[in-house]
Amino acid sequence: MTKAFRVLVPAAIAIGMLTACSSSSSNALAPVAPVLGNNGLSVTTDKGVVNGSVTGGLRTFLGIPYAAPPTGQLRFAPPQPHAPWTTPISATQPGNVCPQQGPPLAPFGLNQQTTEDCLTLNVTAPAGGGGSPVMIWIHGGAFTQGSGAFYPAAGLVNTGHIVVVTINYRLGLLGYLADAAFATTPGQYGNYGLEDQIAALQWVHKNIGAFGGNPSNVTIAGESAGAISVCGLIENAASGGPAAGLFQRGIVESGPCQAAMPTLAGQAAIGSQIAAGLGCAGGGSAAAACLRALPLDTILNAQASLGLGAISPSVGGTDIPQEPKAAIGTVPLLLGGNKLEWGLFVALGQPPPPADAPTYAATLNTFYGPAGPAVAASSQYAFGNFGSGFLAISTALSDFAPSIPINVCYDVVTWQKQAASARPIYAYEFSDPNAPSTLPFAPFNTLVPSGPLHAAEVEYIFPNIASPTSLVAPGGGPSLTGAEAQLSSDMLKYWTNFVSTGNPNGAGVPNWPKFATATDALQLTSTGPVTGVNVDAEHNCASFWEPLFSSTPFLQ
Repeated sequence: MTKAFRVLVPAAIAIGMLTACSSSSSNALAPVAPVLGNNGLSVTTDKGVVNGSVTGGLRTFLGIPYAAPPTGQLRFAPPQPHAPWTTPISATQPGNVCPQQGPPLAPFGLNQQTTEDCLTLNVTAPAGGGGSPVMIWIHGGAFTQGSGAFYPAAGLVNTGHIVVVTINYRLGLLGYLADAAFATTPGQYGNYGLEDQIAALQWVHKNIGAFGGNPSNVTIAGESAGAISVCGLIENAASGGPAAGLFQRGIVESGPCQAAMPTLAGQAAIGSQIAAGLGCAGGGSAAAACLRALPLDTILNAQASLGLGAISPSVGGTDIPQEPKAAIGTVPLLLGGNKLEWGLFVALGQPPPPADAPTYAATLNTFYGPAGPAVAASSQYAFGNFGSGFLAISTALSDFAPSIPINVCYDVVTWQKQAASARPIYAYEFSDPNAPSTLPFAPFNTLVPSGPLHAAEVEYIFPNIASPTSLVAPGGGPSLTGAEAQLSSDMLKYWTNFVSTGNPNGAGVPNWPKFATATDALQLTSTGPVTGVNVDAEHNCASFWEPLFSSTPFLQ
């Protein structure tokens, strides 16, 4: 296993919180009264006026600051309120992309970013009316890549007459370096990216009414790292943190809340090593000042040497006191993933596809430890069952691996736990093998006829997503036609119905039952959404993986 992969697997799992932007004052989150002029394109927020534009008949407001630039003394610190402005802001261009590595470690095709002034969000709203349901989208990217501006919201807004907010948040070392030198209160450090997310939620609660949204009907949604963030935010709210009361339900795409997170203590140990490697050893105020004074490129280069996804949020401090699985059942959920999730990462060489049975067995031992030989010898996962080493290892890891946060059996356990609570859950598995890749790699569907891979469903929720070769603004991504376009239309209806009412069902789509039994999960395929498939049995969760790991807490 490569160094990059060793840190990627646990790193794709964690989160954080915010206290600096919260307040005990009753006025801290008081909504701003709607002030709509110029056909709703001039909106007064709590900090000043923003001027938007009309795009495709929808009102769009891009690059709105929701917190102060996290620079200087605010680097590695909780987000702070943005200063008011007196001259209206032109909100017609996306804000800066948060710092992240460029090629060859940039799966989203961006050049290395050069500014830390990036805490902005984007609002897309219907042309008229008010009180619309609100969806807040938290982008994925292994906590090291991406931007809210990459996701065009027109399909969602036009389908469901909802308001969509997409956000930026700090990434990589700048978002998740857990060094106790930065502690503002005991146990609060290392989760600046999640604290940014809560600051954005607080901005929405206070301001979205002025854009035509209903601050009392908010759904937080995300994919991959964004989905894991949603789970962390749910736990924060359930624990009485500042996210409490800021949303009513969650959409979790490829980041099941059952998965474990790195601990704050473990991330702090890694953080101390990183600080020492950057010449800022010793802890305390001197180390904090040293790290805050480093050139941005120095930090990004250090991050690149660790591998994609090396640093992530953590659990156990004040930000996320308990594992997110403890909060399963506290809000309604729409949750699922892709049939062959880990195939994306295998295609990236994490791990490399095994060329033969002995290499396959060795790779399984790396992921499953003493249980590796049993996996290799099983009737379900024997190397000879598959047409390639790529498909063999991708299938096993996609079904279940203890250290991988994104796998189908974690989805299944999350469904089961939520179903046992008083809160509804709508379960899905995205199974369209013809889904086009939205990432700048080879067309994986030609290699994996039984796909789809991680992130395949995103194009269906955000049609015409940003081009994989120039992810600066939406547009130019793969187009959906025929059956795929119809599936996208169905998914947009399901998603926006859930955002509006907590129930994805409505006119024009097949019935999607609340998950109660193994066959209630909705299969999203090119032949249309269907129920009746036992996803648990399809991926051998109860029959193989649970007995194999019965003495561990992974599937409990």
